Amino acid sequence: MIISPFGPFYMAPGGGPTDPLWSFVVALLQPGAGASSYTTDETGKAVTLVGDAALSSTTPFGDIKSFALDGGADFVRLGDSSSWAFGTDLLTIEVMVRPTATSTNRQVFFQGPDLSNNITCYLNTTDFPVFQVTSGGSNLVSITGTTALTTSSWNYLGITRRTGNEWAVKVNSGSENTATASISVPDFSGNWDWGGIDGVGNYMTGQMTMMRITRGASRTLISPATSYPVS
Repeated sequence: MIISPFGPFYMAPGGGPTDPLWSFVVALLQPGAGASSYTTDETGKAVTLVGDAALSSTTPFGDIKSFALDGGADFVRLGDSSSWAFGTDLLTIEVMVRPTATSTNRQVFFQGPDLSNNITCYLNTTDFPVFQVTSGGSNLVSITGTTALTTSSWNYLGITRRTGNEWAVKVNSGSENTATASISVPDFSGNWDWGGIDGVGNYMTGQMTMMRITRGASRTLISPATSYPVS
């Protein structure tokens, strides 16, 4: 095991790092640097690039690619899955995002059947992240981050639910904003879309990569020094 400022990494037999929480990872969208297409994420889930969404060599690390989004009706889709039935489980959602346009709300992710029932995160008009779980039109939890994302730079955005029902949102090395909410996240129907809300808008302009969802474990929210292990 190697202890680094970024957490423990275990060495795989081939010498590469492994994730001690890999068994809890239910999604990881992280195309390799040599990828010419991307139809399956690192956990085996089907991935669809909708509209003009495309792979890009603009990345935070040289061994991976990102998804380029032009602000039109394009986004990256994971289908509906029982993996999104979070209930009262511990949970961590992370992404590296490089927004290149501002002044409007831009979606980081959205999962649910409609605007009244969903789990979502978006960047507001001043580039602060807003995370919400909404059911029947009422917010079960709503947190606005304390740090704005930097336009045209790579930013780490992390969201977690810890033991004790504490929820936290963090950007880069900024301070966390937290809230306590003893809720069960409903099992919403619907695709998990990164970068927009299908048929509604709030489309992201820029790049995204390293979209990781860990269910059943709470991770320390820290900006990564490398791409994520895939085992």
